[in-house]
Order: sequence, then structure tokens, then C-alpha cells
Amino acid sequence: MSSPRPYLPDGISQELLESFSHEGQFMEVAADLMKAVLPHLANASGLVPTDAPGWKGNDAILMGMMVRLLKLGRAFYDQIIENRLEIAWILTRCIYETSVRLRYLIKKNDPSEFEGFLLAGSESEVRLRSDIERNIEERGGEKLPIEERMLASLDRHADAGFLEATFKKWRDCRRLGEAIGLDDEAYRGGFQIPSLAVHGFASDLFRLHLEAVDSEYYIPSPDWTRLRPQILTANSLFLISAIADYVVFRLGQDEPGAKDWMEDLSALIDALLLVDQSHERFVQSLKA
Repeated sequence: MSSPRPYLPDGISQELLESFSHEGQFMEVAADLMKAVLPHLANASGLVPTDAPGWKGNDAILMGMMVRLLKLGRAFYDQIIENRLEIAWILTRCIYETSVRLRYLIKKNDPSEFEGFLLAGSESEVRLRSDIERNIEERGGEKLPIEERMLASLDRHADAGFLEATFKKWRDCRRLGEAIGLDDEAYRGGFQIPSLAVHGFASDLFRLHLEAVDSEYYIPSPDWTRLRPQILTANSLFLISAIADYVVFRLGQDEPGAKDWMEDLSALIDALLLVDQSHERFVQSLKA
């Protein structure tokens, strides 16, 4: 289960970043770094055992989460190209949630945690089955054809392990993040603020979708909003953290391929943090 080392950007230095005169230059570097993360994500999600046709059970769940991150990461990168902050915010929460849950499951590596994750996604099915069975009971046991088809469909999901008799609520992302060492700043940037865009709360509407005419009236704001470097570096770091935990889980900490991979990911992290810090100094200099 080894993969070739993908493209790693070089030439990013403090001197280069300090020479930048406009934010677009930081965006170009941040986008280039996120582009470099995606091949690592593709390689990691494609790790399969050599002694079996694929992963099964809980291992399949982890692989599915990595594939989901790959698709989300690619979709996010598309928003960079199209400069669509509104969609990028929505994808940020998806990336954060999936990354955190994946890393939590890897850290715990406990069958009961996987069971909780499975059941959390089955809440609607559990409630639907309960409603159908109650209606049948009220009719004295008579099943309508549509109810028979719906129960058969639910049974097929149950056979796949995605439905259990008792629903267990999955832990929220704040507690999951705390369990893997993430602070409140990561939670706010990855979940709390993006949730405003996911649900379309008033703050999202007034900030991104309406334009003030005066203190009372508004007109539509249909144009997309440009992204800024911070959201790129944050999502890149969320993805890298997931890749690192997954690669070590699959290959082992001391396997040479894993060591090479960690070196490349560490270099990307250093570059992303350098861009983030340099951009913040650039922003502060404009306020001076």
C-alpha cells in the first residue's frame, strides 16, 4: 500500500511573500498549495490492501470518508477558480465535519464509536420505520403495498449494517474536535461560521446576497464574492490533518513510505502557515 510522492511546490519563502504588493499574489500561492494537497488526498484515499479485494466494515467507512474528502476538496478548488466564496463556505463545513469525524474514529479505533456513527446517519430511517409500523398496528396489522415496499427498502439497508433498532446520537463536532486536539478557533472557522452559509441565516444574506441602498432598503447582489487566502489555508490544513492520520493508520508510523509522506505533508503545512502569517502581516500593514 504505497504511492508515489506527488508534486510539492517549492520556492515559497518569507522573502517572496514579503515582496507581495496585493492580496491576489497571496491567493495564487495559497491556491497552488491547495492544488498540491489534492494528489496526496487522492493517493491516500486510494490505499487498498494487497491481500484482499478491498476494505470492509469499519475500514470501508474510513475509506469512504477519505473519498468524500477528495471530492469535497476538488469541489472546493473549483470554487477558487470560479471565485465563489458563497459555495466555498458551504463546502468548508462539509470538509471540516468529515475531517474531524474521520480523525476521531481513527483515534478511538473503537467498534462502539463506529456503531454510533452508523446509527447517527440512520435517524430518519429509524423514525420512518417506527411511523410505518405504528400505522400498520393501528389498522390491525394490514400493510399497504407502499408500506411493504418501504419496509423492504429499509430492511435492505439494515442488512448492510446502516440501520439498527436503537438510534444513538453522534457527538457534535465541537466535542469531536476537542477530542482530537482542535481548539475553538478551528471550530469557529470550520463549522460555526460556515454553518451560517449552509443554513442561509440572516447574517449570510445581508453579507453576501444583498446590497444596501441606504440604511433601510436593499437590492439583490447576484454576483459571486471573491475568496481570500485564509479560507484556502484553513481548508488545506483540515485536509492535510486527515491525510496524515489516515496514512499513519493504514501504513504505520515507521513504514518508510509513511515517513516520506509525513515529510511532504509537513512541508506543505509549513508553507501554508507561512502564507497565513505573512498575509496577516500584509493585512495589518494596510491598516497602519
